[in-house]
Amino acid sequence: MFESLAAPREEMARVSSLVARGLSVEAPAADSKQPFDTRIAIVNRALKRADGSVPVRNVDVEFGWQPVALLLALILATPVSWRRRGWAVFWGLLGYHCFLLLSLDFVIWAESAEISLVTLTPFWKFFANEFKDMITGQTSLAVPVVIWMLIIFRREDRGMIFPAKLQTAA
Repeated sequence: MFESLAAPREEMARVSSLVARGLSVEAPAADSKQPFDTRIAIVNRALKRADGSVPVRNVDVEFGWQPVALLLALILATPVSWRRRGWAVFWGLLGYHCFLLLSLDFVIWAESAEISLVTLTPFWKFFANEFKDMITGQTSLAVPVVIWMLIIFRREDRGMIFPAKLQTAA
């Protein structure tokens, strides 16, 4: 189902230290049912068995286009100047990609505990599993909305958000 993107042995020495630490990234095969997924294989080489096998933890991640499309649609549909929209697109995409990197880092950290690369207390194991479920579920569509609200609106936009009737009632 997944084809390895591993380079020949000579080139592998030049690949980042992530591979040496037990991480590899694979792309799906052309006939895959999930063509947008990426598989991250986490390996603990320190626990090599007598037959030469090692514990492996596969993490399938989909960097979907839906949250990015939602963020762009929200920004472009907001009635502000085009200059503000342009800056909002820049900061919004930067913020969302930072969220993606932190989420990926967290998922790798949580899954590394399953093959003894890191040791977690029961509290942190529970926290890691709950947070991983939260960020990999449908709640990831809420992140672009939060980013949009934080980057596009200013104090002087209260009239646009809350019409005059609502402001006088408060």
